Amino acid sequence: MTEETAKRQSKRVYVGAQNPHWKGGTRIHDKGYRLVTAKGHPRADRYGYVFEHILVMEKHIGRFIARYEHVHHINGNKLDNRIENLQLLLDGEHSVLSNAIDMSNRQCVDCGAKESYNRNWHRAENNNQWRCHSCYQKKKKQNNSGFS
Repeated sequence: MTEETAKRQSKRVYVGAQNPHWKGGTRIHDKGYRLVTAKGHPRADRYGYVFEHILVMEKHIGRFIARYEHVHHINGNKLDNRIENLQLLLDGEHSVLSNAIDMSNRQCVDCGAKESYNRNWHRAENNNQWRCHSCYQKKKKQNNSGFS
């Protein structure tokens, strides 16, 4: 191998499955939703990822979801993207449903708090338990740094 060829190969950018950090084209969004690679999709972000629940619903109804429509997780588990757990709603319907959820009896599994910043609660690993936003952020940071 010539020196010039070695230089060119060292500058090569490995994309997708060629990249040593490739994780199969899925990742988890900051808010707990699963993202899937779908380059070219109208709702794809700049890296080509789309929320999996949107793709599942679009496949089921046979069309793209409009901007004024939302896919709701019936059981509240953002990673449960079975079609039986998804419901297509309009903007207003989704807002009413989201605001109707009783959060008065929630308690953080980590710190015991009964209030969460901006009423933002996250489901813990056990689907019936909740984590306040502060503990969720701490756990997320801990998991991202390689600890479990």
